[in-house]
Amino acid sequence: MKPFAWLVAAALAAPLPCCAENALVGTYRLVSFALEIDGVPGHGPVGPDPRGTLVITPKHYTYTYIGSGRKFGTSTEARAALHDTSASVAGRYAVEGDRLVVDVEVAWNELWNGTRQVRHIAWSGN
Repeated sequence: MKPFAWLVAAALAAPLPCCAENALVGTYRLVSFALEIDGVPGHGPVGPDPRGTLVITPKHYTYTYIGSGRKFGTSTEARAALHDTSASVAGRYAVEGDRLVVDVEVAWNELWNGTRQVRHIAWSGN
């Protein structure tokens, strides 16, 4: 499994080191996640120690899951906390420079279904 960093803010992104999208095909382990909204940095839903996986297929389909500090919940509040500490999307993708553009077909959040999600990405390791 290859490491990857998923950076939401353009200011935090590094240029993608490869030229061909096919070089990205594989399974990646999340090693960092940064979020910036209106110039204010934060950790987003996954906290400071995220876990996650990104799968990129040769047929331009991707699946991403991220989460952190998740514990089984039986109460309404505990189950809601599980939803607030994870994110998952799947759909067709394109790479545009240092951006991964996903046309979301299915997501953990129904509001994202049918939307286009753009993430700035940085890759390290092999």
